[in-house]
Amino acid sequence: QTGPDVAASRLVDDVYIGANSLEEAQKLLSAYRDSIRKFELDINENKTSIYESKNDLEPFWPVSIKREIDKFSEQFQDGSQKSEFNAYLDEIIRIANRENDDGIIKYAIRKMDNQKIWNNYWELAEPFLMRVAVNFPHCLDYVARVVAWRNRVDNLDVDKWQKVCISTISHHAPQGNDSEVVWACWMLKELGKKLPSRLCQPIVDRCGPFSVLLAIDLAESNLISGRFPKSEIINRIGKSPMLGNDWLLSYEAERSFDYRVKGKNRNDYSVFGALIRDGASFYKNDALPIVFQGAPDIHDVSEALEDHIGLYDDDDEMDDDIEF
Repeated sequence: QTGPDVAASRLVDDVYIGANSLEEAQKLLSAYRDSIRKFELDINENKTSIYESKNDLEPFWPVSIKREIDKFSEQFQDGSQKSEFNAYLDEIIRIANRENDDGIIKYAIRKMDNQKIWNNYWELAEPFLMRVAVNFPHCLDYVARVVAWRNRVDNLDVDKWQKVCISTISHHAPQGNDSEVVWACWMLKELGKKLPSRLCQPIVDRCGPFSVLLAIDLAESNLISGRFPKSEIINRIGKSPMLGNDWLLSYEAERSFDYRVKGKNRNDYSVFGALIRDGASFYKNDALPIVFQGAPDIHDVSEALEDHIGLYDDDDEMDDDIEF
């Protein structure tokens, strides 16, 4: 028990706790660990630290990154300028590694997108994005959006990106890392490139329902090379398809892809029957990337990232320019 007077705040999945001494901070941290373990959760020890108040300072990297990217967007892109930009992309990765913060990469990608850096520096930005996809998988959602945008409006090395996606799925599917698998599968569909069938089984065996839905979507789009394990998916859904953690998979496999699941289907359950009668859906297999939705001409879409992707994206913070 820590009492009611502990100063604490939460931002999405980050928690900040105030203490009057190092001893008290250690006690509160221990109590926090014990509390969340009751829910079978744990803290990320690599991103958990105790700071003295004198060291609790705003980081300078957002100012530095914004200033440098603004400079590259404003100056003429000659040979030396491109060489400097390539070196600065390495510096962004150094900063992220030093701070142990993937959010720095996302911030930089957001600023490059705002300044339309891709137009003049794509031959340098593309290898950078590939490095990010492989080495900073938590940034894959931003990378995927840029890749999908570029593929629709201009040239893209789709064969290399296929290899990146396959490598990502090969690494993350056996570990059950759904976010990485979902975004890599989505990129394959956007690029019209195939996923080897050997990677479908670890998705079915180890990943969550949404990853499996993306694999089904690839199969229905004829983007699986080889045998697709449809029967294994039916077996996973089982005889009570709307019960348990796979209800979303069951609902959308039947609704979106005409799977005939075993046992009772969604119409046999009052709640899900009402959802389907009302046309409720949780997955749209022909949806455009958000930035293209409602655009009369895709070539008029000049930015890859929508204004707000998540709670960390807030253009109103830090003088309307710096976002965390």
